[in-house]
Amino acid sequence: MSYRWSKKLSHADAQHPRGANTNPTGHLTLVQAGHAIDSATWFRQVLFGHLPWGGVPDKERLTLSMWVSIAGKDYGLQEIEITHTPSFEANQGNRATVLHWGVLGALLQSVDFSDQFVTLERTPADVFYLTIDGKPTGPSSV
Repeated sequence: MSYRWSKKLSHADAQHPRGANTNPTGHLTLVQAGHAIDSATWFRQVLFGHLPWGGVPDKERLTLSMWVSIAGKDYGLQEIEITHTPSFEANQGNRATVLHWGVLGALLQSVDFSDQFVTLERTPADVFYLTIDGKPTGPSSV
């Protein structure tokens, strides 16, 4: 099965927070973003659910390889860490899952991609893509 989710990058997601005394977070919050999903469970159980998670039940970690393209430039296969912390959700619709930018963080801090779209995609062959561009890479398939 193929899945595709996208989100318009906020200033914080794009590593350009607005507050003068606010540092970049180093991560992308994986939330509903207008899609018909339960963000507290969809990323952990559907998009990445079949992959080998580690850690402890309230702080699970996953590292996977994703093909990355940013503003039309191919960055090849990158190791991306995802963490899932169910207690963050607290039955309030807060984010429970985040994607850690890792080595991509320096690039995001050097160029402001705020208001661009990030798209995460899993193909039927279990190949993962992360794209940042002026529009989502295709229709949502969540």
